[in-house]
Amino acid sequence: MIVPKKQEFTPIKGVDVREPQPEGASSQLINAVYNAEIQSWSNDLGYERYFPNKTVFSPFPTTPVNSLYNFERHNGAQQWLLFESGGTIYYVEGGSGGSVNALRTGRTVPAPGEPGSWYNVFSRYAVITNGLDSPLKYRGYTQLQQLGWDRKPNPPTPAALAPNPNSNSSRLQSQPGTVGLTTVNSALRATSFNVEDTQGLGDPTVNARNKFLWKIALVNENGSVSPVSVPSTALKWTTTADTFGNLNTMVCYLTNLPIGPKGTVGRLLYRTKNIGSSSATDSNYYFVTYIENNTQKTFFDEKSDAELGSLAPNDSDSITFPAPQCKYSATFKGCLFVDGGQADGTKLFYSEALQLDTYKASSIIDLGTRKGGNITGLYTYYNQLLVFRDSAIDMVRGDASSGFQLVPFAQGIGTKSPHTITFVPGLGVLFLGNDGVYAISGGLDGGSTLSINNISQGIGTLLEKRAVDVLGQACAAYSPKFKEWQCYFPAFGTDNKIMGIVWHIEGGYWSQREGFNVGAVTTDFDGNVIFGNNLGEVGSKVDEVQNESGLFVVSRRHACGTVWDSTGGPNPTFVLKDNKPCTFSWRSKWHDFGYPGIKKFVKYVYVYAAGRGSNKVSLSYYKDHSWETETVHPDQEWQWDDNKNQPYYNSVIDDYAAVIGTSRWQDKVITPIRFDISNKAVSDFAFEIKTEEPVEFIGYAVEYEVNGTQTIGGKR
Repeated sequence: MIVPKKQEFTPIKGVDVREPQPEGASSQLINAVYNAEIQSWSNDLGYERYFPNKTVFSPFPTTPVNSLYNFERHNGAQQWLLFESGGTIYYVEGGSGGSVNALRTGRTVPAPGEPGSWYNVFSRYAVITNGLDSPLKYRGYTQLQQLGWDRKPNPPTPAALAPNPNSNSSRLQSQPGTVGLTTVNSALRATSFNVEDTQGLGDPTVNARNKFLWKIALVNENGSVSPVSVPSTALKWTTTADTFGNLNTMVCYLTNLPIGPKGTVGRLLYRTKNIGSSSATDSNYYFVTYIENNTQKTFFDEKSDAELGSLAPNDSDSITFPAPQCKYSATFKGCLFVDGGQADGTKLFYSEALQLDTYKASSIIDLGTRKGGNITGLYTYYNQLLVFRDSAIDMVRGDASSGFQLVPFAQGIGTKSPHTITFVPGLGVLFLGNDGVYAISGGLDGGSTLSINNISQGIGTLLEKRAVDVLGQACAAYSPKFKEWQCYFPAFGTDNKIMGIVWHIEGGYWSQREGFNVGAVTTDFDGNVIFGNNLGEVGSKVDEVQNESGLFVVSRRHACGTVWDSTGGPNPTFVLKDNKPCTFSWRSKWHDFGYPGIKKFVKYVYVYAAGRGSNKVSLSYYKDHSWETETVHPDQEWQWDDNKNQPYYNSVIDDYAAVIGTSRWQDKVITPIRFDISNKAVSDFAFEIKTEEPVEFIGYAVEYEVNGTQTIGGKR
């Protein structure tokens, strides 16, 4: 007996290829956008040039983009789009008709599989590191400086002595006694002395031995203090009476005050107290003054020992930058954390609080005793710093005042794709791990704990296509505008073919992206997804061929980038035009309708979609878990079969073209389109929709018959 049956599947879920597949799951979903309002999937997706008004890719370089970051301040009022290409760091200025400006050339281009430069915000700076070149800090526009202090400053030179006019009644008429240095008449600094008799250096006792040394430290614009210099040469003299019989204290004339690097705003001067005939050079040093500029090269020191300030820092309180080839950085509890780079890949160094350039010798955390490999990324998440490694994740807890502690978190889970580490509201920290996509959630103090979960079990077949040897190039970004976490990685065994996976936050579904050549990705303050092309221009321009370079924006434009358009002739002119739309492809799950042992005779497929005009869509169908047994149904127009067509806007005027000011606005109509299926008996059934025309897909139903026919016995 023939029994007619029908099953309906709405809403359509994302990709999930686990067996058995959940109801409503998709076997394939490529270049789709999720609409949570009506639980639909559309192909309102494409990408366009960052400067859409330009007819060529310039001013962008023609080389691949290796890294990209949007540095923003003041709630997006100031934004600088930083990117690296061909060994040069650039920043983009302006909107649709802006410019591209080089900041630093001669940088190392990452090898295939190596991640591009790492960016991290500390206060008003973006810290830039890559593990090969000197780390940098960027403050906006052209303000690029080296991170940390790369050396101690040179000490000042004690050049001359003059008697302190306050130490006797003759004032300007007094002259120094026997000294070992060229003398300077006190008239040079007549107005610099106050009326206190305690001013001046040295012991005003006959035949007293006097000896002083100086040190200096630099201060930069963010308040970081450099390492203290080595001691100066000693200034020594014996106190003797001058020609008037006076015993004077002295004023020292210092020269060769060091000029600090770019960003230095002042110098801290320190001096010993009088150490007399001692041969020591490592005595205590005390604060003399703060020189409020980075230009002055001379200074008169007239302070007596009693007028000196607090002790100078120890040499270990500020050292030269301990990680000159660091790869990663993160801001945690007011300190800048950096890894040790390739040479010290299991060490963490951290700065003094609020001073990203100042590091103590003791400010180090060594991960070397724990299994897990080198550090592969750093990320601050609530009250912990996540330390990603090859095959482990650790945490740093604590603060600068009470001390930092290293705490293990997860063993056997790590990442080689640091640029995929992203915060997603409501989910936590997402990243592409070695065996899937993971989410770290929880972690607020007060009893809650951190947890880590693999959220990609349903897309295992997609992740198997990753090129695991070059996963350092993978990148990801979360867009609050589109409610999507987009992740792009090299696939199919090469570093120049890119596959994208997308987690649609509102539905909790996965889909796939194709045709997006993403080398690096970021979002701006408004949530726009911006990416850099991973290939660059290759060869010469060819008519109707895609050969892109520079930066692009993921948008709802029905164009998959651009192609070159030639005027033709012996000397053609080339300009850019929109490429064809991105191809939307959806495959249903394999349907056995509850019992694979019974043969089914599929008669009709009803596809439900929102009206998007008179676009034509084709359907292909398959049987028994074979995607090779394809049957193609003729194209059908996406309009009601038994109703008048809805009017739509089009450049071509026909019977159903909408006319502005005349046609009546109509709401979207859920349109069922019936496709006739001519399958014979099947155990499993699936179908596919593939189109470049606008479509908004909601669900489907399958009508079939069974007559009791069963699957034949197994082969022997």
